[in-house]
Amino acid sequence: MSGGDPQVWVDISRAMNAAPNSEESRRAIEEIRRFIGSEHEDFMEAIVIGTMMLEAMRGLSSWVNKDPYAAGYAILTALIKHLGKLIGEILSDLSQASTPWEIGEVLGALTGSILIEAARFYLGI
Repeated sequence: MSGGDPQVWVDISRAMNAAPNSEESRRAIEEIRRFIGSEHEDFMEAIVIGTMMLEAMRGLSSWVNKDPYAAGYAILTALIKHLGKLIGEILSDLSQASTPWEIGEVLGALTGSILIEAARFYLGI
């Protein structure tokens, strides 16, 4: 794929800013597909998924702007439920561990996950 044709970037921008499954989005995606050819299907899939993700983020942003308190409460509730599920899974793993080695494995996996996520956050990846 050559980066030299500015029209492909216009088409990518059009696809990303149009509503998913709209006629405008479909035309832009077809133009991109014609330009890059069939050997870059993974790239095309990323463009299509990107358009859906942007639309979902626009919807989420609109919802938060319309009712920030209800949105914040719903998001916080979902995070707490997820955290509760995670804690339950960890406690379940610990309750099934019968030897110090198995307990260490559970705690080591948990500690490793926390350290990796902290590093990813700190490094911005």
